[in-house]
Amino acid sequence: MACGGCHGLLQGQIPLVVNRQFVSFVVSVKIQILGSDFLSIGQADGGAVENNSLWAELRQKSAARGTPWIAIRAGDKISLPGGSIRILSPTEMLAQSAEPNDGSLVALASTTALRVLFTGDIGQATERALVGAAPGGVHVLKVAHHGSRYSSAPEFVEYYRPQLAVIEVGVNRYGHPAPETLRLFSELAIPLLRTDESGAIRLLPQADKLEIFSAK
Repeated sequence: MACGGCHGLLQGQIPLVVNRQFVSFVVSVKIQILGSDFLSIGQADGGAVENNSLWAELRQKSAARGTPWIAIRAGDKISLPGGSIRILSPTEMLAQSAEPNDGSLVALASTTALRVLFTGDIGQATERALVGAAPGGVHVLKVAHHGSRYSSAPEFVEYYRPQLAVIEVGVNRYGHPAPETLRLFSELAIPLLRTDESGAIRLLPQADKLEIFSAK
């Protein structure tokens, strides 16, 4: 199901209102949520981020500014005035996995009005292990691994049952998002937004609704 018709109440929960207008575009690699800025560092597409010059420059500049580097694992929680960010994965074992995607950060960001699940590039085995790791039902799911056919295990998607799913994807040689991934969300009647079709997407929670702004 495309999200062009995401107006009104979905699943008896929070109303989603789609605004096809460009509001803001964040060009830096940071997540702005709950009134605080975080920079999440991990694998870069095409190779380990630790091996490139940008990584060295980032370490140098953050040290000069006194910015702390913190390694977080499953079970950690970041408490903020507006809510919290709960880390669901990786476990210590997954963080040391030979498959870099297994070590992706999975975080559940929650406020009193909104729950958003960020999934990194985890695959189906990790997704299945996360069923039951947090209460089911979220407002928004960032679909894992750009919609790869090796992610979005049906059990995982059905358990967390998002009101809205977002695929972060652009032009690529891997075939993301996979037809079977798109079919799964369609069959479950979960509205879906894709950045390759909608451009930058911004979610703005209001007191009684979730407004969705896209660049296109």
